[in-house]
Amino acid sequence: PCGVYWVDRPWAIGQMGYDNFAWDTQRLPQPRRMLDWLHGRDMKFLLWIAPWVNGQMAAAAIEKGYTMKNQKSHADSWPLIDFTNLEARTWWQQEGLRKVLEDGVDGFKLDRSEELVPEDRQHRVDDGRTDREYRNEYPVDYLKATWEIARQIKGDDFILMPRAGYTHSSRYGVFWGGDIGSPAEGLRTAIVAVQRDAIIGYPLWGSDTGGYWHGSLDREVCARWLGFSCFCPLMEVGPTENRAFWDMKSQPNYDAELIAVWRLYAILHDRLNDYTYNCARQAHDTGMPVVRPLFLVWPEQKPCWEDWQTYMFGPDILVSTIWRKGTASHKLYLPAGTNWIDPWQDNRLYPGGQYITVETPMYKIPVFVREGADVKLPDLNALYKESLAVTEKRPNLAKLQEEEFGAK
Repeated sequence: PCGVYWVDRPWAIGQMGYDNFAWDTQRLPQPRRMLDWLHGRDMKFLLWIAPWVNGQMAAAAIEKGYTMKNQKSHADSWPLIDFTNLEARTWWQQEGLRKVLEDGVDGFKLDRSEELVPEDRQHRVDDGRTDREYRNEYPVDYLKATWEIARQIKGDDFILMPRAGYTHSSRYGVFWGGDIGSPAEGLRTAIVAVQRDAIIGYPLWGSDTGGYWHGSLDREVCARWLGFSCFCPLMEVGPTENRAFWDMKSQPNYDAELIAVWRLYAILHDRLNDYTYNCARQAHDTGMPVVRPLFLVWPEQKPCWEDWQTYMFGPDILVSTIWRKGTASHKLYLPAGTNWIDPWQDNRLYPGGQYITVETPMYKIPVFVREGADVKLPDLNALYKESLAVTEKRPNLAKLQEEEFGAK
């Protein structure tokens, strides 16, 4: 299952693939037809954007005085919009975002906005504050400006996913963890980040499954990451070196095992949609996050402060993440005060208040359900075997494409 498809830069015309919010019809020949096709399959579509403009819009922004002064870098080619300038803000919304929103785009992945913003005390933004005074609020205004035009055109049916945030950002968007590295330590970073973000007011969070850079994609790390991402509010897979698991750079090029792991956790994540939505609603109403470090729920239990790889996903699901390569077994803490059901072991019941050790082949993330909870997970072993059976029958992708689109 796929609920959202997003396209990164380059998607527009120009050297940087981001000029004038104008589709590059060499790369994406029929954008409206593409959007209709996705929407017809119950998928939403997001585009990558940044707080600067390129092409003719860049020249116009500089001429009109709509840009930040004294940028840290890229000052000539990537002029940042001064979002305290209401005229500039409206111009950026109407001349840029409106066009693609009216084409049918359902939201945006908002990159950058933190590392290029100037922070000196000599220059001022349009509302009179120094760059230093305004710096931390820049990501908020960038997100809010995007939210305003999306709300105007799409009503409540859109999503914004920024990288950078500051106080009040969570009013307007959900978040992803930025450009995390692909090695095992990158996954470790993501496991820490989702829990830290949860307790500082960013309850809806995901990461680039498999990492973004700093080394080639590691299939074992990626498999572990898929299990982790399943139990994050947002499960986002990619960019995986801009290649799909059926067309990888290294052997196996068609990775049936990795595709099966992806299918297993995508289906499981999809089946938890109602549960996750209710948790997100609770986060909105009360502040209690979706991902809950054990110490947040059981602060009186010392092991809950020590087992940082284990957390609650909502009130009833406990998951214990794995980031080290070659981990054949894993020790985790089950909090006292309830019993825990293991869906990997025919719903075996474990008393809480103890450490246990479980076997962890590459496809398995340890997960437990609180006894008495109104949550029923499928037979995970059966679902994985089914996924393997599906993916090991390698499809003829060219034939599928011809059948779907009617052209070779």
